[in-house]
Amino acid sequence: MASAAVMVVVGRLARDVEHPTANGPYKTALAVDGMIREGKETTTDFIELTIWEKTSAGHLIEVMQGRNKPITKGSQVQVSGEFYIDRYTNREGAKVERRSMEVDRMNFVSSGSASRAPSTQTQEKPAETPSLQLSDEDIPL
Repeated sequence: MASAAVMVVVGRLARDVEHPTANGPYKTALAVDGMIREGKETTTDFIELTIWEKTSAGHLIEVMQGRNKPITKGSQVQVSGEFYIDRYTNREGAKVERRSMEVDRMNFVSSGSASRAPSTQTQEKPAETPSLQLSDEDIPL
């Protein structure tokens, strides 16, 4: 039986965004830091993401691919949507939990390569925030 809740989650993409069929949704997985379990070890939880083209998240993926900047493994993103936990018993008799999310919105927190590379430069003053210029065509409403 599946339970659902609307959630906002931040994590890193565990694989590149795929579009397996022309009319189907985009698919990927999100790796998030898990809770502390048994002692003080943290685990990594994986959430399967489904992103439909008609959502703002789907539009973001299309815009990024059109600009030749695909969303790739390692990118840190914030996603919101319906979160599901499916629990079942497999053929071997083991209990299994599958986490999935139907994503409505997605925001970039950082890119995969930039956030993982160690910085070799030191800055004495904070960098200026670049101005964001949007046209009516950039807003998916």
